[in-house]
Amino acid sequence: MSNIYRIALLAALLLTQKLFAQVKVPANQIAYSPVQRCATDEAIQKRYLTDPAFRALMDERTREYRQAIDDGVSPLTNRNNILTGPITIPVVVHVVLPNPWMITDNDVQYFIDRMNLDFSGLNPDSTNCGSFCNIRGHSLIRFTLAKRDMNGNFTTGIERLVGTTTIGASEPQGVKNAATPSGGLAAWDVTNYYNLWVAVGSGGLLGIAPEIGTGTATNDGVCVDYRAFTNSCIANPSFNLSRTAVHEVGHNFGLHHTFQSGCSNGDFAQLTSANCSLPAGLLAAIDNTPPQSASTSGCPAVGTANGCTPSEPKNYQNYMDYTNDACYSMFTTSQVQRMEWLLENCRPGYLTTLGGQYPAGMPALDAKAAIIVSPGGNDFDEGTCTTVAYPIPACTGSFTPRVRVTNGGITTLTSITVTTTINGTNTQVQNIATSIATGRSVVLALNSQVAVPGANLLTITLSAPNSGADAIPADNTISTTFTIAVPGSLPYAQDFVSAAFPPPGITVVNNDGAISWSRNTNGNGNAGSAYINLFDYSVQNQVDDMVMNVSGVNPGDTAILSFDVSYRPYTAALTSTFFDTLSVLYSPDCGVTTTASTYKKWGAALGTVPASSSAYTAPTVWRRDTAYIRSAGNVMRVIIRCTNRYGNNLYLDNINLAKKSPHIYRFTGNGNWNLGANWSEGIIPPSTLPNGDMILIDPLPGGECVLNVSQTVSSAGSIIVVTGKQFRIPGNLQIL
Repeated sequence: MSNIYRIALLAALLLTQKLFAQVKVPANQIAYSPVQRCATDEAIQKRYLTDPAFRALMDERTREYRQAIDDGVSPLTNRNNILTGPITIPVVVHVVLPNPWMITDNDVQYFIDRMNLDFSGLNPDSTNCGSFCNIRGHSLIRFTLAKRDMNGNFTTGIERLVGTTTIGASEPQGVKNAATPSGGLAAWDVTNYYNLWVAVGSGGLLGIAPEIGTGTATNDGVCVDYRAFTNSCIANPSFNLSRTAVHEVGHNFGLHHTFQSGCSNGDFAQLTSANCSLPAGLLAAIDNTPPQSASTSGCPAVGTANGCTPSEPKNYQNYMDYTNDACYSMFTTSQVQRMEWLLENCRPGYLTTLGGQYPAGMPALDAKAAIIVSPGGNDFDEGTCTTVAYPIPACTGSFTPRVRVTNGGITTLTSITVTTTINGTNTQVQNIATSIATGRSVVLALNSQVAVPGANLLTITLSAPNSGADAIPADNTISTTFTIAVPGSLPYAQDFVSAAFPPPGITVVNNDGAISWSRNTNGNGNAGSAYINLFDYSVQNQVDDMVMNVSGVNPGDTAILSFDVSYRPYTAALTSTFFDTLSVLYSPDCGVTTTASTYKKWGAALGTVPASSSAYTAPTVWRRDTAYIRSAGNVMRVIIRCTNRYGNNLYLDNINLAKKSPHIYRFTGNGNWNLGANWSEGIIPPSTLPNGDMILIDPLPGGECVLNVSQTVSSAGSIIVVTGKQFRIPGNLQIL
């Protein structure tokens, strides 16, 4: 495990970000090495350098802080002492990920449970406090998932959105803005709800908190990287106990890092918000939080000197240091005092909010159709730790509809009747046994439906929960429309000049819901191309397809697929694992089975320009590549497949798919006409040979071809026997 990066100044942060841009690490490694534990200090420093008003405020508060040290005032006279028992704050968790369901309901509940254990000081590992047990604090702050929304209606307290917006090292965060094109979710009322966002941390960032204070709609609540949010299969093993969230929420409730000002004990430096000023009585003179000369990485040995007083051990167990999650275990009593003061004085809405209580008149039975998962959606398999994609059928065929059902009633759902239709027909009714607790959801797999070429309307309706009446029937029905490409005919040509993408005749299959094929305005001799951003696509081995379905072919027909390609290998691809791959496959049965063509290129063989560690953003050199495809039916399905290995950007242009004419069927074996092994490429001629095609009889030396079936050759077709070869016809040969 690499050492955790600790960055104290904005300049250092910017340097680190530059290094991240130069040294690519695959996604299965980037979650773990290297990471930036927290960017709160850097965000404050950046604002200090760029915002004169904020800088003046911080300077004023620093003077107040230093005066309080000189005065040595007592904190007790400045506590409101409102808290007579635990205060439970409703939390809204906003998840913005390419597949937001990889953060499960169980994951979110684990986070809530961890927050309550750690803030209360009742965490099982609290005894790991060493010599600091006498100052270990027990906060009265508690957390629960929101149970009623801002309109007073029931909510699970979890919002999920398919998006690619990342968490940055400064505020404001795009992930907090619903207008962000790559995906964002707006905060709920910050006076009554605590908001937390889960997304991908940019450059290995694990978490960040905004400035301390009462909060605004665009600057409140913390952000946590999904790999540090909970204890699940996707978590970084060093940060898998939800304690990044504990750390960041600590910031939002008034705490600085324990190493904030080194040995001068800056943990209790003045708050930096104009609307929440800490009184002098809660400043550094009375703080019992041990100062740290520097942050702590990993899990140090017990008794490690703190660097300020060498004879004293480090309080590396403190949640506001930078140790691994397993080595955290405590807040100090002074930290608890400060957080509770901030709750009482800066966030008074939390003392009276009803957001954590179920709405009045909560129904007994309410089954909610939350989202259609299949077709066109994603789920997450916790057992295999993989995203499960349910793509829209690429051609006509059956599929299994799936719907996520949420329990909005107070009674556990044990059975539901589900009705499905496709285009208003083929009604399927089934009663499904299940078990869904209040506020939880499950995905139900339903009876198969058959999609048709063109537009399809799938409608799913829930009824009779637990064989009773649903209290809110308005949320029982959900629909989705999807389109299956009508098979085109050969020849097919596409230059991607039109702004529409995918263009007619092409279907994009994006299995993980993340980066996939899109349109770029740089083409080969025109203003368009198909493009996939492999430079930023850190999740390795993901497959993204462009699919073409064409009719007007016969079994055994050969098609030629040609296209222009431009690609720059990533430097490391020449010596390591960054081998982006482009291949061509075909399928006779709508993707149930696929066969690889002879075209497959990667690394230097795929490249058209020399390798480089910089992103390939302007394709300059193109190459014309060709693949041959053999049809096994009357519809030919051709797949252009990109397999991501986190290399560099790939461009395709001027795709052409045409039937090769004439087609020659070659008998090269011995004996039975109707045996695939006797024919070149295993393709037996159709019983009626199409116009222009040819059958060539060329058996093994000393062998023969035996026509033991009926064969018709059209007037414009031909059958030729190689000189000296044997052709015996016990069957029926008809030449028109």
